[in-house]
Amino acid sequence: MTGQIPEETSPEPIEAFYPRLALMPSIQAALKMKYGKASAGLLQKLLEGAPFDEGSPEDVEDFIHDQVHQNAVCVHSIEAMAADEWDSFDIDVMHYGPLFFIQANEYDDIGFFETLEMARNQAEGEW
Repeated sequence: MTGQIPEETSPEPIEAFYPRLALMPSIQAALKMKYGKASAGLLQKLLEGAPFDEGSPEDVEDFIHDQVHQNAVCVHSIEAMAADEWDSFDIDVMHYGPLFFIQANEYDDIGFFETLEMARNQAEGEW
C-alpha cells in the first residue's frame, strides 16, 4: 500500500545528523579507536557539520555510517506483503542516538529522521 507521504516526514541525509552524532560518547570512542590522534579533527568537523576534506581519511563517512547501522536497535516493525502476496517481510524502524532510519530486507535503507513518528509515517506511506 503506497500512500502520499507528507513533506515534513521526508528523510534527511546522515550528514544532517553529524553535529549530534559527534556528541555521542560511543561515536567519539569509535573514532578515537580507529583514527587515533586524527579523531580530534574529525570530531570537530562533525560538530561543525563541515564536509570532510582531502586531508580526512577516505573511509571516515563510511565508518560513521557503519557505526550507526551496526549499533542501531529496532524500535518499530511493520509487516508488509511481498509482490507475490504469499510472503511477507518486515519493515523496521531503527534507532541510534539522535536519529531513526528505515530498514527492509532486499530494499535500500530509507533516509534518516529526527523522530520515531516521522520514520513511522514514512514507512507506513512507503508500504
